[in-house]
Amino acid sequence: MKIVIHFPRKMLIAGLIFLVAGGALLLRTTGSLTANLSLWPTIPVLIGLFLLHRAYVKNGADAHVFSGIFLILAGSFFLVLNTGGLESGFKQFWPLFMLFAGVSLFFFALKKKGAARIHMIVPAVAIILLSLLFLLFSLRIVSTSLRDFVVIWWPGILIFAGALLIILDLLLEHKQNRTAGRTQEDPPEDSAG
Repeated sequence: MKIVIHFPRKMLIAGLIFLVAGGALLLRTTGSLTANLSLWPTIPVLIGLFLLHRAYVKNGADAHVFSGIFLILAGSFFLVLNTGGLESGFKQFWPLFMLFAGVSLFFFALKKKGAARIHMIVPAVAIILLSLLFLLFSLRIVSTSLRDFVVIWWPGILIFAGALLIILDLLLEHKQNRTAGRTQEDPPEDSAG
């Protein structure tokens, strides 16, 4: 016997969770609550794990993959930040949230089939690459400013786009040639039979 739990008022439950969590965090940040809340990010991590469990084990909605991975990554980041694992402030790590979104979208795309998968993987990879580029400047791995870099290297986007279009064209032509070759090899059907 399979037990199914339905939450008919998901928005109400989510709203209550946000109100309680936000209220507790606001009391903490304003100094009204002095309890140590450094482990609060374990809550989004656990919710994310639950959502992934539902998506992969229980064949739940595909949307749970994106939400689950994002919550796990963001919760883990805040957990490391709260426990002193990062020496620098939060300001330098903002591109990580773009990276989290890109990685989450990538794994969400893997649950899709056919053209929908490609239509989601391409922006996911673009978001991941862009976040890594921003991270290089945010962490000062690259000595120049992002503005100076963009002013000098923006034509590289055109070069990259051109190369990508040429590669896609060649791949599509190769696929069309393979498809045309298969149809020519198939024997014609005998309609007189």
